[in-house]
Amino acid sequence: MRRPLAALLALAALLAVAGCGGDDDDGAAGSGTPQKVVLSLDFVPNAVHAPIYTAAQNGHDREQGIELEIREPGGGPDALKLVAGGRADLGVLDIHDLALARAEGADLVAVGALVGRPLAALIARPGIGRPKDLEGRTVGVSAPRAASSSAIQGSTPSASPP
Repeated sequence: MRRPLAALLALAALLAVAGCGGDDDDGAAGSGTPQKVVLSLDFVPNAVHAPIYTAAQNGHDREQGIELEIREPGGGPDALKLVAGGRADLGVLDIHDLALARAEGADLVAVGALVGRPLAALIARPGIGRPKDLEGRTVGVSAPRAASSSAIQGSTPSASPP
């Protein structure tokens, strides 16, 4: 049940962007030429992106009058920059990264979700039962501005950024 829901949400987001193209009828469902929609991924393709690839592979994008172009990231996650700069119509982005970008003035909004629950997790060895237990210990994060870094800094006031 979750896969169809995720595919539906992804397709709904794509349709929302396709519907923002202007007054002409180019790209409307059934009109002939689909409107190109560029989607920038946040990370190398993985299971979270499966509904996007499935929709494109099975022609669900074209059924709705769009032609989906999926762009894999370069050296790092660049979906935020590509969407903000107008080089991508949609971007897959961690919700924490969106919040940080909006706090810095980015004019972007979330239009849908690919998963029902965040996939990030904090892991620790036995003996760590709460954030306070991390004080004085070395903590690794995936990136300085990643959700894990923000969570650590927010829950342990003495934590310094990596």
